[in-house]
Amino acid sequence: MFNIFLTVPFGIYLRYFFKTSFKQTLLLSFTLSLFFELTQLSGLYGIYPRPYRLFDVDDLLLNTSGGLLGFYLQPLVTFFLPTRESLDQAAYARGQKVGYFRRLLALVVDYCILGVITFIIALIWRLLKLPAIHSEILQYCLATGVYFLIIPILWRGKTLGKALLQLQIVADHHPRWAIFWRQLLLFFIVIPSFQLWRVTLDAAVASGQQHFDVYLFIIGLSLLPPLLFTGNFLLSWVTKRPQLFYEKLTHTRVISSIHPTQQP
Repeated sequence: MFNIFLTVPFGIYLRYFFKTSFKQTLLLSFTLSLFFELTQLSGLYGIYPRPYRLFDVDDLLLNTSGGLLGFYLQPLVTFFLPTRESLDQAAYARGQKVGYFRRLLALVVDYCILGVITFIIALIWRLLKLPAIHSEILQYCLATGVYFLIIPILWRGKTLGKALLQLQIVADHHPRWAIFWRQLLLFFIVIPSFQLWRVTLDAAVASGQQHFDVYLFIIGLSLLPPLLFTGNFLLSWVTKRPQLFYEKLTHTRVISSIHPTQQP
């Protein structure tokens, strides 16, 4: 009996969420049952040196029957559950909300992809014995400029991370120039400024009293973008208006690229 009850939820879910027909449920339930039996027969596909259970045709038929039983029980079981259409509408409504966590996750994905790409390029560069680029600033400008400036301009406000999270940068007027200035402010002023003041502080400490007032002035200037960004972020987070100062200056915003036709 357990073999039947094991796949009943599978049959219910197939008909409820994917609206499968009887033949489709039969085929998928049989495939799932066959997967169970082959897993046992192969000893978890070679992990164990021998099968830990025998291949049983009765189990195959019972598991398949459980999926079909779930197919017929679906109207009774899901009577009190929301319809698929209402689930899709709720999911679409949630997908239209662009929060900071979603944007941050897209940025993290972008930096991970950029890291992999730069590693591969550096490896090929060394194998070809091309002249090394020793300037870290130049390396940053090249990698960031191509990935975060050129790609969004050519790809209608998308990077790979934004595409995966289904986000897109849009502008009110002249979208390519607006996206260019937005990305330039973010990746060449705001983000580097979080490191610039530390570099300047280290240089000031190393120089002792010489030109200390100049370094102090530079540190103050370099602190302005991080402080402005942090204050603007906290304010927009409290007021629930996710448009930061560099987006207001460039008349850009990040929207969801999910459309009703893309709902599952």
